[in-house]
Amino acid sequence: MKTRYPSKLSTRVAISFAASIFLSGVIFCVIQFTVSLAQLNNLEKKAYVSLNELSDVNYDLQLKAIAPFARDLLKSLAERYSIQITEKLQKFKAVPIREIPGIYELSTADIKPDGNHVGYFTLVDKTGKIIFSHNKEKYEGKNVRDFQGSEFFDTSSVFFGKGNLEDKILTKSEYEIESTRKDYYIVSEKIPDTDYILLGFVDMKKAIRPIFANYTNEQKKVIDSLDRNLTDEFNKSWLLGFGMFFGVIAVLSAVFACSGFLLAKYISKPIVKLRDVVLAFSYGDFDAHVKEEGTVETVHLARSFNHLGNKLKKYMQSLKDETRRLEAVQSELRIARKIQMSLLPDLSKDFRRDNFFISKVFKPAREVGGDFYDFFYIDDSRETLAVILGDISGKGVPAALLMGVIKTTLRNFCINFNLLLPGKVLSKVNADLFSNNKENMFASVFLMYYDIRTGVLSFANAGHHSSIFIHASEKRMSYFGAFDQPVLGIFNDSEYETGTLQLQKTDSVICYTDGLTDSTSPEGLRFGEKRLVNLVDNNITKRADEIIQIISKEAIDFQKDNLFDDLTMLSLIRNS
Repeated sequence: MKTRYPSKLSTRVAISFAASIFLSGVIFCVIQFTVSLAQLNNLEKKAYVSLNELSDVNYDLQLKAIAPFARDLLKSLAERYSIQITEKLQKFKAVPIREIPGIYELSTADIKPDGNHVGYFTLVDKTGKIIFSHNKEKYEGKNVRDFQGSEFFDTSSVFFGKGNLEDKILTKSEYEIESTRKDYYIVSEKIPDTDYILLGFVDMKKAIRPIFANYTNEQKKVIDSLDRNLTDEFNKSWLLGFGMFFGVIAVLSAVFACSGFLLAKYISKPIVKLRDVVLAFSYGDFDAHVKEEGTVETVHLARSFNHLGNKLKKYMQSLKDETRRLEAVQSELRIARKIQMSLLPDLSKDFRRDNFFISKVFKPAREVGGDFYDFFYIDDSRETLAVILGDISGKGVPAALLMGVIKTTLRNFCINFNLLLPGKVLSKVNADLFSNNKENMFASVFLMYYDIRTGVLSFANAGHHSSIFIHASEKRMSYFGAFDQPVLGIFNDSEYETGTLQLQKTDSVICYTDGLTDSTSPEGLRFGEKRLVNLVDNNITKRADEIIQIISKEAIDFQKDNLFDDLTMLSLIRNS
């Protein structure tokens, strides 16, 4: 059996349309050539006569009108302005020319016959230096010789040339030159008893516009005559050509309609099959296939769709597997989050006492955050409260695990060594953490001991930034606790300093992590210390627990609810 190879669809369509177009083109060309040949001979004769008439009339009118008009206008204005400039110069002899009132307007006056701007004046000295010009920035202070290719070039050639002609110029009071550019007419008027020359320029193209209005009737007659002749011939040829062309189009339309119908039916058959496969894909049936038959293009297209179905099937299976894996990870993170939250203390009744008030804000940036806090009594008398705020390096589960270790270690050391100052406790915690820190992680910690009876606050800082002290009676704030000492877990022998602070009644302190001040907006702006200070100052009369809620809302709004880092704040108020 003889093997049949599919032909390209483009080849079949090209052959079919080429034959139809070629046949219609030959017929149309023969008709068009016959009609145009007869029409061309007749139109050439009539157009030649009409165009000659139009050209002669235009030439005569321009010759009679524009030249004397431009010359008389320019000379008259130049004489008048020259007299007025002379009067100004004589009246203000002791005044520099640039300070003489009204002389700039006279020297750069516009030429406007009937309100139509056609030219301007410029004042130069005997060397060709431009004193006043309508375009100050471009021309003033420069020499007319510098502007080759402009109207000034003709002036330079006639008046100043290559040599020193200053004396010669000053012996005459008037010059008239016709610009070699043919689009300017130039007149010079010497200012008597001075070294100044008034130059006038008329733009012939602009000057001729109003003059042409007088010739409209003459031109219209010629144009109407030409238009009537062309219209008559065009109508005759159009009627003849239209009839013949319409007949050819009617025949071709019928031929193309039949061939187009058959071709469309042939092309659409495999496309319909491909549509059915796409619909099957949309319902999740990626096993659907289309038979690979027809032209080369449709075979390749069917093969591509079948390949796409196989790829989509594999992709969907991979997506399901990945979704299950992510759900497992999310479940683990949620569990870790619950464990982490369980390690953080609640504000239970044990910490709700009349002589102090403690509050918190805790907003992790991820499911599991790196910030932590703690507060507890370090002795059985429950008269000394330990308050801890820390920030673990990194994020996620590793940070949460280290947080649990450090938080537990800090609590144990504070209780077991309750007679030591906070700085000494941090030194012991640091040594313990360093000896077991195989992952080289670290943490910043701010540790405070609050004596509930006396209001004395002892504190130590391991790589954390300073905290805020609010002086209630003075209605002001200050920073405290910035000792510039290393974080926990980096150096084995780090020693930490202890500071003290006396809280009076209604005084309070606010501690926070760098997730507040280092937070950024979507536009890349930093929240910063200045914004924090302004918020505290603007709300200085409010309680510290209210202030940290205000700051928290402002920081979250600043980041458009997309937290850059964990946000944690603690406040402690002495009530009595």
